[in-house]
Amino acid sequence: MASQYIEISDRIREDIVNGRFSGGARLKLAELAELYSTSHMPIREALRILNGQGLVEFTPNSGMRVREVDMDFMTDLFDVRQALEAVQARRAAERLTPEAADAIFHAKKRFEEVAAADDRGAALEANRMFHQEISKASGNREAGEIEERHYQILRIVWRRYDYGPDRIDGVMEDHRLLTSAILDQDAESAGLLAAAHVTRARRHLIARMKKNDHQMN
Repeated sequence: MASQYIEISDRIREDIVNGRFSGGARLKLAELAELYSTSHMPIREALRILNGQGLVEFTPNSGMRVREVDMDFMTDLFDVRQALEAVQARRAAERLTPEAADAIFHAKKRFEEVAAADDRGAALEANRMFHQEISKASGNREAGEIEERHYQILRIVWRRYDYGPDRIDGVMEDHRLLTSAILDQDAESAGLLAAAHVTRARRHLIARMKKNDHQMN
């Protein structure tokens, strides 16, 4: 049953980020159950998951409503992610083991391989794995769980607005510098590089969102 909740939450999340449900739209159990061909219980649990991720919010006397995934939402998300990734990178450098060093290095190489093949979908997943390996090396499970929740949103947002070849080259360079700092166990540099990496990602995504909005208006 838990897998059904997750599957339904994935489908609703995708529909929210892709604009099927507009910001502020009320989410009614009966309508969602019919739309996704399921009962009320999986819908209720899926909404609980999405509420924890900040995509839907409960309002008194109105029930669950969609939070708009706009530039303000993404800016808030990146603010949190910047702080988390800086901490994760510093801790990974401080607590580095030979096994973690090997995993981070190979995750960097994997991203470079799929980027060279111009496989955007695989690049997104490889980028996720690179950051996951840093998270594992840091030993901070709480931060890792938050980052994973963010990824579920970012995966769809990046796919919607397109990663772009110009961003790919920048990510590769950021990964190279960050990997070097962590493998050298230079915690201070690792933290600064991770924060800068998130800043560049935010700037790039917001620019693409603005461009998309301009084209639609």
